[in-house]
Parts: sequence; structure tokens; C-alpha cells
Amino acid sequence: MNISEKIQSGEKRPYGFPKPTLLIDSQSAPKLIGDDIEQQYYRLAVAMGLPNDIALVNYPINQGYLDYTQKTLGIPLPQIIPIENKGKGTITRDILDQPEVMAQLQDLVGQGYKMQFFNFLEYEVTLAQQFNENPTYATNLGEYLKLGTKTGFREFCIKHGVPMPQGAVCNNIAEMEQAITEIGSDFFIKSDEGTGGAELGSNVDIAYEQYIASDKPNYLKEKMAQLVPAEWPFDVQKKLENVMEGSLHIFLNDDGTAFIDPVVFGQFAHEGSYKGGHFPNRLPHGFNGKMMQIAQKITGALAEEGATGMHCMDCLFNPKTQEISFIEDNTRPGALDFIHHFVLKIADANKLKNPHWYHYMLPIKEIAGRAVPFEEVQSILGDQLVPGDSFVAISNPNVLSFGYDLHLTGISGGENGSSDGALIAYQNAVEKLKNHFGYLGNIPIPQYEA
Repeated sequence: MNISEKIQSGEKRPYGFPKPTLLIDSQSAPKLIGDDIEQQYYRLAVAMGLPNDIALVNYPINQGYLDYTQKTLGIPLPQIIPIENKGKGTITRDILDQPEVMAQLQDLVGQGYKMQFFNFLEYEVTLAQQFNENPTYATNLGEYLKLGTKTGFREFCIKHGVPMPQGAVCNNIAEMEQAITEIGSDFFIKSDEGTGGAELGSNVDIAYEQYIASDKPNYLKEKMAQLVPAEWPFDVQKKLENVMEGSLHIFLNDDGTAFIDPVVFGQFAHEGSYKGGHFPNRLPHGFNGKMMQIAQKITGALAEEGATGMHCMDCLFNPKTQEISFIEDNTRPGALDFIHHFVLKIADANKLKNPHWYHYMLPIKEIAGRAVPFEEVQSILGDQLVPGDSFVAISNPNVLSFGYDLHLTGISGGENGSSDGALIAYQNAVEKLKNHFGYLGNIPIPQYEA
């Protein structure tokens, strides 16, 4: 295993992907399959795509937003190829239903293009299996898919000695009750597939005392019914208290070189659901060296399993005990990858040195009392969207259909670039939006952790 020296220095890999890439924005969680608005949020194309990449879309991208990214931000975008929307619920299934599109992809894969999905579930595996050669960045496609499940990741951690919270894979109620008894405190039940925390049906948080006082089998069945998919097996996991939430981002090339993105423990989350983040990190004392040791161990294990490609591993850190625990592997770019690469593209295009950023998903519908199109937000914020030493950027061409729907990022760079400057740019933009719509409520804006 040839681990690049860059893994030891923590050097950031260039933004985007290492080879010409076919960007396919498959749905981020099973609960969102069939959600039209979710399908129109082209993360990979906007945030990570480069001119030599190709983004397939089954909905047109807002032209006003494309003009903003290219004319105002000056960032490069991939070639965008529209395909027919067959109403299959995901772009992956739409591709599978169109022989002429499949033929084009066969030709591009033959030219050396790789496929990058936003989520890697059964439809994506089916698509990848249609090619004579593996079209993805994963050397071992089966192992890569398995790692993206809760049960597969627990098996990986046990095999390779990667720390994770106490728990067990459960195939029936009896096994689940036994696992909960052994934990003896608050716990999560997690669906085998999917991401997004409780908000998107990926996990359910259960108080141990409530469980003890309940009709246990029926109580567990009611809780499992909230998950998507609500199918065995499930992963039961101890809930850790007084921890910081973060993620380890690894891109492992098929030649054995590996890169660790520096966006680790710079995130904001609620009930396991991502809400935002910031860069640079304010890492806990003693964290960095320990995390890099574990990261090198994990990278070697991934290479051994043939699980090359993108990994976004969610983890927890206890500042008091200095313990790091991993909870799942999202085998795809993570939310912080999108924002970090988006900012790097903007900084590169505008020669902005030392970029700091603060990102939080803003509930614009709550502020305005209605859906707000991109062009209206652009008109309200005006010059605050123009790159300079301090400004804000928007990274979603269409608002999401659930909760926090405007992806707004404050950016501060240049000689006086700072984390505080990025936060202030964000706060100023939020205040301008609130004033415009006459919103008198409180919009929580998380502060940096000390």
C-alpha cells in the first residue's frame, strides 16, 4: 500500500475529481427518492464539477443560477447534458430506461471517464453493472457498496480495529433486545441504508428509560417503522454523550495514493442531520495527531478491501476522554466536501488567498413565509454576492423541499481573511433577508466552538 506523503501532511487534494468524471446526482437518502425538488439540486455539477467533466441532468438547471456561477463567481462548470425525465423517481433509473443514453455512457467510459454518484444504492449498482468494465472509482464495487451500509461498516470496523460506539447488527427483535440490554443506556436504531439522521429516516433516538417502561417488542416495532427503509437488518448503537460531531473525508485512488480533506470536525449538526460547517477547523487539543494515526490505519484497510474512491466517515470526539468513534461511512462526497470544493473553485477563479468560510442551511421559507426563487434572493443580496474580501455565495440552484433550504456560505479571504469575517458576512446577509421580508423571529446561527 503506497500511502501518499500528502496523507501525513494533511495536504488538500485539488478540488474536483482526479479523472474526467460523469457526475450523476442520485438521491441522497431513500426517503428522498421520487422527490422532484431534491432531484433538481445538482450538487456535483455546481460544487465539484470541472470543465472536463460531464453532468447528466433530468431537470434543467436554473439559467439565472448558471449565469451567476459563471459570470459573477467566475467558476468553471462541467459540460451539462440533459436527458429525458422518464418519471422513474431518480436520475439513475431514468438513465437505465434510455438505451441511447446508456450507449453514450458506454462510449465515455471506454474513453476513460469515471462515474461519481451522490448516493450509492441498488439503482447505482445496477447501472454500474451494465458496463464491461467497472465505471466507478471503486476497485471492488461490492465492498464499496457494503461499506456504505451500517452493517457493512460495523463489520469493517470490527475487522480492522477501527473504534466505534458499542452496538450490534440485529436481524430480529430478540437480537435487538439483547443488544439494548448490553448497552444499558440511551441508544439509536439505524436503518441499514441511507443518511441524513432522524430528519430523513436514517435513525431514531431512543431514551433507555422509556424503552424499559414500554411494551418492548411493540415499542421497538413502532420506532423501526419511522426508518427508511424499515427493513431488517438494523444497527443498534449506543448514544454517546458530551461529544463533538464531525467527519473524516478520504479520497483513495486506485494507485494507492490517498488524500484526506481537511474539513474535519468543522460541522454543525442536529440529531445526526447535517446543517452546516466552517473552515478552517478549530480542532480540540490533542485531536489532530490522533485522528491522522487512525486515518492512515483506515486508509490502509480501505486499500486492502479494494474500497477505493470517496469516503465521508462520520465520527464523534469526546474532548474529555480524547476518544474518537466512527459511526458510518457515506461512500460518496459529503456535504462539507461540496462546500469546501465550491469555495476553493471560487477562490481560485478570483485569486482569493487564504479563504475562510462559514456555511449554514438557512430556512428561507420561514423567513419569507413562502418559497423564494434564486433570482429573488440574488436581487435582495445584490453586491453581497459579488466575490471580494468578504461576501456570501449560494450553492444550490433550487431550494430543497425540506427544512433548511437555502445553502448560504459566508466567505472571507485575502490578507485579512478570517473565520470571524466569514461568520459576519453570513450574518449580514441573513439580516438583509430578514429585513426585506419583515421577519421578526429568531434564526439561530451557530457560533464557533471554543
